[in-house]
Amino acid sequence: MAALGLLVGPIIAEAQHVYQQIDYPGQAQTNIWGINDCGDAVGVGFDPDTIPFIYASMDGATIDVAPAPGFLSTSLLGINDAGVMVGAVALFQVNGQRTVARGINDAGFVAGNVLDQFTGELRGFVIKAPETNCASIDVDPADLMQFPGSFQLFPEGITNSGDVVGIFFDASGAAHGFIATEQ
Repeated sequence: MAALGLLVGPIIAEAQHVYQQIDYPGQAQTNIWGINDCGDAVGVGFDPDTIPFIYASMDGATIDVAPAPGFLSTSLLGINDAGVMVGAVALFQVNGQRTVARGINDAGFVAGNVLDQFTGELRGFVIKAPETNCASIDVDPADLMQFPGSFQLFPEGITNSGDVVGIFFDASGAAHGFIATEQ
């Protein structure tokens, strides 16, 4: 019987690409997360504000998209050829900072990440989900999650018993998975 294992190495040789830098005007950072076959890309420009937009590659224009009403921010993550867009909204902040909530358990505890305003690192959090949108939750910086030796932490899920799984990046920039079990 043959053993099953991981395939290591490239399956297809790397293709040549032409790269184009896209920056949202007036914003310090730009993230592009989706593209359709027409060349329309969607993403956000941010710092200090989050501005969802479409980048029309045919004429190089950025088109602002109105944020979803009643939420702190809106991120566009995908677009199809008909122009239908999908994305995510921010329901709350942690320590006055933008958050990325990635997992929730049956008791309503949310795991995600936030920029630690004291260290400049992305750290994890676990909080009870707020009952209203646009809430700002204060978390003691000592209670933010940080895998030892990492500089970025991305909690992705949480069990009903409070175990958190996710990704962290070490000092060399390599990504690793983790499971954090409450003690």
